[in-house]
Amino acid sequence: MKKISTGDLCRIALFTALIAAGAFIKIPTPLVPITLQLGFVVLAGMLLGPVNGTLSVVLYILIGLSGIPVFSQGGGPAYIFMPTFGYIIGFLPGAWISGKLSQILPVDRQGLKYFFAALAGTAVIYLVGVLWLYLSLGGYGSSGTLTAFLSTALWLPLPGDILCCAVGSVLCVRLKPVLNRTVQRAR
Repeated sequence: MKKISTGDLCRIALFTALIAAGAFIKIPTPLVPITLQLGFVVLAGMLLGPVNGTLSVVLYILIGLSGIPVFSQGGGPAYIFMPTFGYIIGFLPGAWISGKLSQILPVDRQGLKYFFAALAGTAVIYLVGVLWLYLSLGGYGSSGTLTAFLSTALWLPLPGDILCCAVGSVLCVRLKPVLNRTVQRAR
């Protein structure tokens, strides 16, 4: 098993803090608030790698479930009963998949590999989040139809998250070489 360096711990803590801060930069909507969390989650995976990116999400979830209000609507162990908690659970595989794909996809200068990796991570987050929301609301909830449910749970927040994926891919093109040089110097 690989040891985690002090630098890795600092980067994991940084992205945990960014994910928490992203929860408070939000646009309230009927079912799912639009936040910057998802953008920071996939960015953590792509910049830190699948393991450390996922560890930053694990730390974020543990902090929130311990009672510190870092989730978009509070915190504490009862938060698992919130209809939107599925998106937070989806952050785990989302960070891992975006990190893994950013490592194995062919290198490009335009950042398309990062964009596709971020989109794949986002798709997984939405899959888990929308399914959890659907089940926790007992079907369509107050919306009445599947179309209305999907409009508020999926189609309303998705354009902003795709924009976060695009911005994150540009950031990765710029930050990944700097991060790699910093990590190599520390060793």
